[in-house]
Amino acid sequence: RSRRQRQMCIRDSGHTDPTTLVKIAIDKKKKIIYAKEELYKSKITISEIYAINRQRAGRNLIIGDSASAGTIAELQKLGLNIRGAKKGAGSIAAGVALIQDYELVVHPDSTNMAKELNNYVYTDKGANVFSAMYDHSLDALRYGVSHLLANRGKIEIR
Repeated sequence: RSRRQRQMCIRDSGHTDPTTLVKIAIDKKKKIIYAKEELYKSKITISEIYAINRQRAGRNLIIGDSASAGTIAELQKLGLNIRGAKKGAGSIAAGVALIQDYELVVHPDSTNMAKELNNYVYTDKGANVFSAMYDHSLDALRYGVSHLLANRGKIEIR
């Protein structure tokens, strides 16, 4: 039986952009990433984010958007197992490259993620700059994949 790594990841916690939660599992032997959209909602409060994440992620590690450090700190105080994604120069292109090395299987109910995948484009291909219009669940996916593959995350299930 092949081994899979599992991760929950969240992106954004703003009122304009949707807050997202994506569940991923990675089969390294078969080079497959499984992804399921668990949350995709705008205008959501911290208490709503907490309740949904507690219900959907439980005690699993959640990798959050480190640009939302205040939100991450509040969710940690409420008891979520959450930490910020490691981001830096070139992290978007590196994360996209990691995902492109795998087959991506998206759950059929993940309609927002499918829409983003169909519309995720470079605004400047030479500079590896992607459009921020269709990246909400894809950023969450990238945070989790980067944590598990590039940063050697150690969350494994059988």
